[in-house]
Amino acid sequence: MDSELIDTEVVDDQAGLISIVKELSNSDIYAIDTEFHREKTYFAKLALIQLRWSDRLAIIDPLNLDLSVLSKIFHSNSVAVFHAGSQDLEILHRAAGAVP
Repeated sequence: MDSELIDTEVVDDQAGLISIVKELSNSDIYAIDTEFHREKTYFAKLALIQLRWSDRLAIIDPLNLDLSVLSKIFHSNSVAVFHAGSQDLEILHRAAGAVP
C-alpha cells in the first residue's frame, strides 16, 4: 500500500492563523474538524482545529488565538466538509462567532 505523507503546518500564533485564512479564502472546498474537551463543564472547550484543503493540512492550537478571523472563510462560498459536524458547528459558533 502506497501512502503519501502530507506536510502538516502547526498554527499557534495569530499571524499564522491569518496566513491560513488568506490562503483558504482562495479554496473552493475544505475539510474541517475540531477536537474538544467536555468533561466537568457545561460548554465544550475547544482544544484543536484541523483544516485540510488542496494539498495542505493545518493543525490549529486555538487556545490563545482570536478565532473570529475564521469567519472570513465561513462566510465565503467555499464548501466546508464535516463528518458528523453538529458538535463542531456548536463549538465553532461559540469560539469564532460564525459557522460555515
